[in-house]
Amino acid sequence: MISGLMVLKNGLTLGYPFIEAILSVIDYVDEMVVVECESTDKTLDALCGLLNKHMDKLKIKIHPWDFSGKQGEKIGEIQTISKRYCNGDTILCVQADEIWDSESIKLAVSLPKSYPLVGLFNFPFDHVVGNFQFRGHNYDWAVRMFKNDPRVESEADGWTWFGQMPYLSVELPAPIFHSGSIGWRNNYTKIVNHGTIYKDNKLYQSNSNEYKKRLEENNPEEFLLKRESSFNIPEILKPFLGAENYYVRKELYES
Repeated sequence: MISGLMVLKNGLTLGYPFIEAILSVIDYVDEMVVVECESTDKTLDALCGLLNKHMDKLKIKIHPWDFSGKQGEKIGEIQTISKRYCNGDTILCVQADEIWDSESIKLAVSLPKSYPLVGLFNFPFDHVVGNFQFRGHNYDWAVRMFKNDPRVESEADGWTWFGQMPYLSVELPAPIFHSGSIGWRNNYTKIVNHGTIYKDNKLYQSNSNEYKKRLEENNPEEFLLKRESSFNIPEILKPFLGAENYYVRKELYES
């Protein structure tokens, strides 16, 4: 049994395409557990709307959210704690801004049977920011599937998982598409929010102040309605090209 797992807070405000991320995997896992961490926007309402369509698989759990840890390490800690909500022998971690290609997820969920001794599966990523215009982030691979085992933990900002177990890197038909956030205004809001989360990081503080100014000036700069990209954008995300804010498309609940 494979459990999908997502930890989420304020997905709407920060522009995480969490509905699209869930839909990219839900047909391929036995259950999809979303740990909702006391959002202050309409994120929980959106999840409940999706629950009406996927009552058989989608499970929503409420968990406190706390950024008291230095440099925001609490994110990884909450991910680790959230494993307890999963019933599967294997967990597929689906972060709220990551979209899986259909052929890639089919391959991924077949791996535990093919490699029963492997504890952690490492996968390639495409990181895209700037309204799908620019390459972002500094890691090309990260663990996103692993045995539901106490030895496996997430740390820091939850970017990957670790454990003293056999480890396998697997090429995919298409890398996991990490969109960062959707819509220029949401993207700027997310960076401003990092200033609150990572209080001891001077770079985050500087970026936060800069993007707070851009928001006040209503200046999208590099996000201005650019509709071409060198990246293979998932179809489910193409409606957001040039968007100001991420929004939940109600047709996804009904399709």
